Amino acid sequence: MESIVDGSVDELPPHCGQIRASTERLLGVVDDLLALSRIRAGDSGPEPREVVLDDLVSDEVAELGALADENGIRLRAEVVEQVLVRVDGRMTRVLNELLSNGIRCSPAGAVVSVGVRASGGQAVVSVADECGGILELDLGSVFEASPGLVIAREIVRAHDGGISVRNVPGGCRFEVRLPLPQEAGTTSRRPAR
Repeated sequence: MESIVDGSVDELPPHCGQIRASTERLLGVVDDLLALSRIRAGDSGPEPREVVLDDLVSDEVAELGALADENGIRLRAEVVEQVLVRVDGRMTRVLNELLSNGIRCSPAGAVVSVGVRASGGQAVVSVADECGGILELDLGSVFEASPGLVIAREIVRAHDGGISVRNVPGGCRFEVRLPLPQEAGTTSRRPAR
C-alpha cells in the first residue's frame, strides 16, 4: 500500500479500481445517512432564499446531461411559467434524485421530462419518465425504497411541501409541491421567458 501512495508502483493491480468504486459507494451511503440524520434532527439546513424554480431545474438538467447521454435518454424541460419559491440549497438534491432516477430506470431512447408550474398556491415540479411504471403494490412505499428518495421526501417536508408519485402511461410521474412565497397577499409568479 505504501508503494501505491508514494508512487513507486507503475501499475495498479486490477482490483484497486473495484476497491475504489466500492469505497465511493460506501461513502455515498454514509453521506446519505448523515444527511437524513441531520434533517430528522431538525437541522434547517442553509438559509432559504427566493429563487426562480426553473433556474434550479435548468441547472440540474444541464448537470445530468452527460448521464442522460450515456444512457441514451433525452431530457426535456417544460416550463409553463416562471415560479418563485423560497428554498435552500438542498432542493437541488431533490431535483437531482428524481431526474437521475428517471434516467437510470428508463430504457435507451426514452424521454425524461421535467415541468414547472404554479397551481393552487403551490409551485409544482413534475418529473415524468418511461420506466414502465411502478407496481401498484409498491407505490405506497416508494419513498422508503432508497436512501435518496427518503432524503428527497424529508427535504421537501422541511420546506413545508409534499412529494408524490403515480403511474402514467409507460412510466411514472413524481410531483414536488412547494408553497409559493406570499407578498402582501399575492403569490409570486412571472410569465415564462
